[in-house]
Amino acid sequence: MKLSLTSVKYAAFASQETSCFEAIVLIDGKKAIHVSNDGHGGCDMHRDIIPGSAEKVEAYAKTLPKQAYDSDPFINYQPTLDTLVGDLLDEHLSLKDMRRALKKCVHFKAGEKILKFQSVKFTSANSDIINQNILKKFQDAVILNSIPEGEALKIWMKGN
Repeated sequence: MKLSLTSVKYAAFASQETSCFEAIVLIDGKKAIHVSNDGHGGCDMHRDIIPGSAEKVEAYAKTLPKQAYDSDPFINYQPTLDTLVGDLLDEHLSLKDMRRALKKCVHFKAGEKILKFQSVKFTSANSDIINQNILKKFQDAVILNSIPEGEALKIWMKGN
């Protein structure tokens, strides 16, 4: 089962204890569940677009391995529809932030940190020169602007 989000509306200013958002969950590319949260704490609200979709995703989530909390890796939890949607929302927001940041300047991973060249905007015309200059100084550098977006997002989410 491939889950994704579309029609995401996120309100950072209204997010207090939880993320304030509204989105459509796609199951294998088809609109299946309208999900939202008012941002004041508590679970997400779900409304099936295709009847039985929420139950189908909950059943799917129970087949997934338990996951560790970022804040405490010794505590594990069983994924649910809410946690899967939360992960998709985090990915959506991180992708948006990363795209915005990569348009402004060059970002690269050196060691465990993500660093940036403030004064240089990455273009196809200057990419080779930038890559050479960064790799001279940081031999293990991975330049996020020059790798596929999916790979860059994984690095971006770990580093931010």
